[in-house]
Amino acid sequence: MTISFEEHPNTNYAPTDEQQHEILHMLPEPEEPLSGMKGDIDDLVQHIDQHRALTSPIRRIPQEILQEIFIHCLPTNRNAIMSAREAPLTLGRVCSSWRSISISTPRLWTTVHVPIPDGYLDFEWKLCSGDIAPADRVVAAKRIADLRTAALKEWLNRSRSLPVNISFTHRDHSLPPISVPALQSHHSHPIVDTILSVAHRWRKISIAAPAQTMVRFLTHSPHELPFLESLDFDFSLGRAFSEIPLQDQNIYRTPSLRKLYLMHPRGDCSQLPVSWAQLTDLTIERKWRTNFCLRLPQAVELLSRCPRLVRCRLEIPFAAKTPVQFPLIVLPDLESLTILEVTI
Repeated sequence: MTISFEEHPNTNYAPTDEQQHEILHMLPEPEEPLSGMKGDIDDLVQHIDQHRALTSPIRRIPQEILQEIFIHCLPTNRNAIMSAREAPLTLGRVCSSWRSISISTPRLWTTVHVPIPDGYLDFEWKLCSGDIAPADRVVAAKRIADLRTAALKEWLNRSRSLPVNISFTHRDHSLPPISVPALQSHHSHPIVDTILSVAHRWRKISIAAPAQTMVRFLTHSPHELPFLESLDFDFSLGRAFSEIPLQDQNIYRTPSLRKLYLMHPRGDCSQLPVSWAQLTDLTIERKWRTNFCLRLPQAVELLSRCPRLVRCRLEIPFAAKTPVQFPLIVLPDLESLTILEVTI
């Protein structure tokens, strides 16, 4: 608003500057009511926005549908990992509602991969630089193991009583020299103990570990594994598996076992106490060039024992001589057969 003062043509009167200032102060301030109205408008807009969020389409989806969507967020080619960047943990970081739904959905927590910390490898680069003393390294490794153990326990609790898929890698360079007494002592680790505590719920177990750890799984009673369908064992991290008698490797006797994956096995695989006739999936490979080999006669023998095979992958050596004739093997359900011919 603009106010101007002009002299009247019929008079010589004109207000002084002081009089003009007093007149302006007598007029109402236009900005004050506008400022108050703007604040009221902002409050109303904020109130509307808050209620608009409550009526957004995502909030109108039934919880059962959201749970199915969450489950489809899980990785399909491996177990879920304990990372806030991946499902299921990342789902609970969106909002309190999603966190509540994810925690109350047991199927979200039925797969997990646990990297067991190695007291040597996890801190080797820092030791080389002199940042961490050996004693501190042990304390730090134990702290990490305790945190992961607590997280794993909480994860498994959320899966309630459902069957679970668990995988872990244990490259523990702090283990004592391998010997028969060491194997019989059943070297313990808190994460391994936690996994063994839910053996009655195992559906699939994938392990890469030294013999001292593997023996605890190989000798597990099959009668305590009602849901176990799949075993995936990587024996490349140990050198004393030959010390474990085949008759003591009871886990292979599990009645529900259908899938068997053996990486770098030791000894004659055909002598393992497996219910071969029940298998639908069989894989036997080596990780690197060693004396291990599944000989052609052994491979033929295994195939003849597995009439229900659907998928099979075997690594056998190159035959320098023409092989003898083998009997015909009929596998009516076979969909995939891979033979890796290698040299030794």
